[in-house]
Amino acid sequence: MRKKLAIAMVIANSLVVVLFALYSGAVSVAGNAAMLVCLAVLATDLLYAVFAKNVVGFWVIPAEAGLFLLSYFARQNASVTLENVRSVSWLNAAALFAMPLLATAFLVLDLTGVGRGEIKLPFIARLLKQVLSPVLLVGLFAFALLGYDHVYNYGNSYHEYTTTRADFLFIAMIFAISCIFLREFIKNRQGEWRDYLRQGVSVLVIFALLSGFGTLCYARGYFSLKTDVTGAEAEYQAVFGESSKAYGSDARAVPLSLPNLLFGICHEGDYEVIRDVPYRTIGEGEFAGLHLAYDAFLPTAPDAHRSAVIMLHGSGGDKTEGNKMHLNKYLASKGYAVYDLQVGDFNEKNTGYPEDAQRDWDLMLASIDAFFAYAARQESENANFDSTFLIGSSMGGFLATDYMYNYEHNYQDNGVDIRGIVPLYGVVSDAEIDKNSVPVLIYIGDHDGTVSVWDAYELREKYREAANNNAILLNVSYAGHGCDSHFSSRGAQLELYYLERFLGKLR
Repeated sequence: MRKKLAIAMVIANSLVVVLFALYSGAVSVAGNAAMLVCLAVLATDLLYAVFAKNVVGFWVIPAEAGLFLLSYFARQNASVTLENVRSVSWLNAAALFAMPLLATAFLVLDLTGVGRGEIKLPFIARLLKQVLSPVLLVGLFAFALLGYDHVYNYGNSYHEYTTTRADFLFIAMIFAISCIFLREFIKNRQGEWRDYLRQGVSVLVIFALLSGFGTLCYARGYFSLKTDVTGAEAEYQAVFGESSKAYGSDARAVPLSLPNLLFGICHEGDYEVIRDVPYRTIGEGEFAGLHLAYDAFLPTAPDAHRSAVIMLHGSGGDKTEGNKMHLNKYLASKGYAVYDLQVGDFNEKNTGYPEDAQRDWDLMLASIDAFFAYAARQESENANFDSTFLIGSSMGGFLATDYMYNYEHNYQDNGVDIRGIVPLYGVVSDAEIDKNSVPVLIYIGDHDGTVSVWDAYELREKYREAANNNAILLNVSYAGHGCDSHFSSRGAQLELYYLERFLGKLR
């Protein structure tokens, strides 16, 4: 029986390797099912190795856990270079690709009898015997506290700047199996699990409670995904009367792709990037010498529609930073001409901002008008400004909504037609809405402690009170400020799914 099981698992691992090798970034229900099969096979491999009386397994299990951790740290270094088209590094993919290969190698060795027998513990294992238990408990407490902070404290989604909750879930599972496995091997009592469980019941109960609580906290967002999509879909259909199908044949087909969580989102179309194009210089007054620039992400396909997307960054940021670079590249690959602006915030680099000057909101609003005046002349061949959208994150969301609703803008004088705006976790509270206000896609995490979540709901209600049925509210459960900051995270994928449809319908 054991031999048949091992042979079946070798075949399954081979299929996993093929699936990983063939994966090219396609988003589909089939892709999600394939990834779930991959994870199930890997979990079975680990359980098999735990109960196999084989010294090789002592090294295989920590190695597989190490590969998962390597994948996790590789994701922390999510690619923000202009040249890379994927939102996570290839080291992440290589680590995940190596896991079934390593498990297959162990199964083959086990079938041939290599490594079976009594274990002679090396020095490192004897050292682990002394330090593993306290390290395990400290790690689990930290994991549980992070989960508590994520669900019950309202604020920034700090972990989402670098990773996704799926990473924490997978790491907790692998960490748990590995630690139990190592403890049993260190005790060298592989065949006495009942005695081991009876003797260590208190430790295992604490272990299960801490790891279960932390895992549940991080998984709650995924449990709420269906509710989030149902609510967003109802609002989308109320505005556009569309079915749940994504707009366009190359748009995202599902609101969450498990392969994208692990391998990142790829920008498959062609585009070019033009950096540091100056568009405004102030010659006198308090801000004399201030010069502002933008980066342009332009599609190169001759049949691109080239609708213009104006990207406004958040406080403390600058143009072409963080995950917005991925969004810029992604939209450019889909045919949009994306312009990432410096607007005159003191955090922006190389602008000559006066050292003693305070942040000036009117300066930033006027810079948006200045860009339209410049781009309508200089960028008319690269973009279609008759079809323009404003996207702003955090402070950029406040700028976009204040510019459209309250500021005496003059973009129309330059032949610009703004079809819609997308404020991401940031809207002004005093918006003046009427029946002619432009369509808006409002994106907010319901655990945002940096900006007011209720302002987002109030803006949607103001549209309804003005008999303007052009406001869509996309709420992300158990998500804080910046919950789209990792481009392949749950929050970012949900945002991208509806953003593509919103832009596609209005362009």
